[in-house]
Amino acid sequence: MTSNLSSDTWASIIGGGLAAALLTLLFNALWDVRKERKAEDWEWRRYRANLVHGSTFGLMELFFAAKTEIDYLVGALNTLVITLQQLEQEADALVRVQAGHS
Repeated sequence: MTSNLSSDTWASIIGGGLAAALLTLLFNALWDVRKERKAEDWEWRRYRANLVHGSTFGLMELFFAAKTEIDYLVGALNTLVITLQQLEQEADALVRVQAGHS
């Protein structure tokens, strides 16, 4: 059985296969680098989004905790103002009484 294919044909087939294999390896290497960069970029964006989310949550907690404290302080100061106004009226009445008797 003799082969119909000449040595040039075999060289062409092997050379074409080798070129295809090299191109495939090169493409796969470049694709992996690109895919890795995109994955790193995605992880970085996800990390930053988690930081922003956590910070926003913390600020909201801080705001509502401070709001509660401020509401308490305003109420306490309001009570003190009312007490001081009553003391002022009592002191004014005492001064008037003493001024009238002297």
